[in-house]
Amino acid sequence: MKKLLLAVLVLGFVALFTAPSTQATPILSQDLLLIDNNGIFQTIGSISVKVSESENFGDFNISTSWFAFELFGVQLIQDLDFDFFEVAFNPLNLFEGFQFLSFQVEDINTGDFFVGFFESGFGFFEDANGDFFDMTLGNVTVPAPATLALMLLALFGLMLRRRA
Repeated sequence: MKKLLLAVLVLGFVALFTAPSTQATPILSQDLLLIDNNGIFQTIGSISVKVSESENFGDFNISTSWFAFELFGVQLIQDLDFDFFEVAFNPLNLFEGFQFLSFQVEDINTGDFFVGFFESGFGFFEDANGDFFDMTLGNVTVPAPATLALMLLALFGLMLRRRA
């Protein structure tokens, strides 16, 4: 009876943490950093893409749409008729981050136009005033909440088994 109750409890936890509302596809996010004349990095925003919405081209995937794009604290809305966006990444190692990034976007609220490019350690950013800055990419995040929950559930199961 005790084993049956434990099995039902474990199945309940698995169903809870792996429900369809849990993110089924990884979302790759990376910070955008400007480098000033003194070599100091400043975070100006971040870009997130859904891995499942990219096309495979051999050793890398290319995505032409973003999941989230924030610049200077403003979430940008993609206008497919106007905005240009392209990012390439290694699908076998998402923690490498973006290998290539190019965008031309407009903030529809203010009309400000931004351009950015990054490839192989070189990048630039053009702001709404037409000023150019060196740009690089910062921290990479790939959240995996269901995996963490399952690992914690497994540890809980091992603790219960050890007690029995």
